Parts: sequence; C-alpha cells; structure tokens
Amino acid sequence: MAASRALSSVFLRGKSRLHTYALTAVGTSTSTSTSFQRAPPSTTSSHSSFVVHTDTLASDGGTDTAPQPVELLLAALVGCEQATAHFVSRHMRVDKKRVKIDTIKFDYHAVRDERGAASLPLHKEPPAPARLLAVSGTASVRLDEPTDGDDAERAVAELGKLVHARCPVAQTLLSAGVSLDVRWCIAK
Repeated sequence: MAASRALSSVFLRGKSRLHTYALTAVGTSTSTSTSFQRAPPSTTSSHSSFVVHTDTLASDGGTDTAPQPVELLLAALVGCEQATAHFVSRHMRVDKKRVKIDTIKFDYHAVRDERGAASLPLHKEPPAPARLLAVSGTASVRLDEPTDGDDAERAVAELGKLVHARCPVAQTLLSAGVSLDVRWCIAK
C-alpha cells in the first residue's frame, strides 16, 4: 500500500490522472478466489465488489471448476478492447459522421509454450518464456449506421490501430513481448 501511495505521489506532481485498482485474493491448491473493490463514486454510495474464481485443468492438478488464469487474461484483453473501442469510436468521424459501434465479435487464439512455466528442474532457466507468445484473430465490428464499404473498412482498421495503442491490457501484453496479430474488420 505504501508503494502505491509513493508511486501515486510521483505521478500526481505532473499532469497524470492515475486510476488505481484494489483486490484481495485467497488461494487453495490451484484455485483462487479474487475480490475486487471499487471506490464508491461518492462518499454516500456503498462499495461495489466483484469476485472472480480461477482454477486449472484436472491434468494440471486443478479441479477445472473455473477459467484458467490465462483465459481470464484473454477475457481482460477483449473486455478492455471493447471499452476502448467505444471510447475511441465516440471521437472518430467518417464523412463527418461519428462512428457508432453496434457490436464487436472477438475471435482470438493465444499460444504459450508450457515449458516456460512447467519445466524442471526449477533451478535451471526454462527453455521458453513463461508468458503468452502470441495472440491472433479477428475483431469483427458491426456498425450502428452502415457506411460505404471502403470507408467503413478503413475506419474499422484505423479503429483497431487506435484501440491497440490505447488499450491498457493490450499495451501491457505488447510491453511483455507478446505478439498481437489481430485483424479488425467489418462484420459480414
């Protein structure tokens, strides 16, 4: 907590607007239960909280009763991209008209080399990184108001570039060396 306050004070001297996150978690065997606490929007509101569970496959010692942590990481990526896309689209224009998104269908696939996390002996450097190596797929965007084909395709491609540049989860993955090969296109 003190580190968080110290980091906040460094950034607050400039023009930063920091958003902080808080959670508590309890783990048993390969499962966790994580609670996220959000600060109330005003002092008269009550706190809201969410609980997320994780587990691993039975073949990895888990009970397979909840998503694996890496699956939740991918869910965080698409959730963040969805929110970021709606922010970006509110400020985009095509033929002087605002770009309005109806839905985005994400079809993503990720790959990691299990030797990074599970190689033995433990004191020896793993033969591969323990992180995701790549995320690929498509984000198919259905616009609220149809736009001419080429203009719409260009707008959605630009939307994808802006989303990846502004999405905190995408930027975290890219900074970790994960390859993001996602094609943003008009939904057919």
